Amino acid sequence: ADALAGATSLQRSNLYLRLSWEHDGWQPSVDVLYHPADGGHLWTLGLLHQGDRLRLQTGVRLAGGPVDAVLRQLPRSRQVFVSLVRSF
Repeated sequence: ADALAGATSLQRSNLYLRLSWEHDGWQPSVDVLYHPADGGHLWTLGLLHQGDRLRLQTGVRLAGGPVDAVLRQLPRSRQVFVSLVRSF
C-alpha cells in the first residue's frame, strides 16, 4: 500500500479487453487493462491447456505506461506465472 500512497489517479473508469480462442484443448489469450486517466496499461499473455487429468496454465504479465501511472507504481512490472493441476 505504501507504493501506491503517492498515486494521484486511482481511477474507476478503465477499459478491459480480452482475446482468446480454443483449439484441441489449448487456449491462448491476450488481456489488456487500460487506465485512460493516467495512460497506464497491464498486458497479460497466457496459455491454458486442459487435458483429461491435467490442467496447465502459464503466462506473463507486463505493466507499463507513464512513470506516474498507477500501474507503474506496482512493486513488479513483469511477472511470470505457472500453474499445474492434476485430477485424481
